[in-house]
Amino acid sequence: SSSSSSSSISSAAAAPVDASAHGTTGPLHVSYKKGFFEGPKKFVSVCAERGATHADYNGRQPPPKVVNHHQFTIKDGKRCSTYTAFLQPNINRRNLEISTESLVQRVTLSKDRTRVTGVEYLDKSGHVRHSLASEEVILAAGAYH
Repeated sequence: SSSSSSSSISSAAAAPVDASAHGTTGPLHVSYKKGFFEGPKKFVSVCAERGATHADYNGRQPPPKVVNHHQFTIKDGKRCSTYTAFLQPNINRRNLEISTESLVQRVTLSKDRTRVTGVEYLDKSGHVRHSLASEEVILAAGAYH
């Protein structure tokens, strides 16, 4: 019945995080804030009463009409960004080159064109630079914070 599902939704903080889509052991923690105001709880409840599924909207296969509380990347009460989770712990690695305010001109490939070998880019001064990679190249189109 909708009244019993409504009360179970109101009492639950949020639908469980789909661990198959987010993972649970990596450095970027997906979670919900602790405690919800009555307004958002009521919103989730009313949407569910009207046919929306209470589920993880960032899950592997979210239903067409899904409702849930907002997800955050928070660890130990602090925002956990892609920078703090992945880049900051590796910032001093010898095999890591970071170039901000740069514009990639082309990705260079191996002779057989099966592997990325580096990038050619304009640095913030407008100079053409080349970076070679033996393992991997990560291009961030936009902000990486």
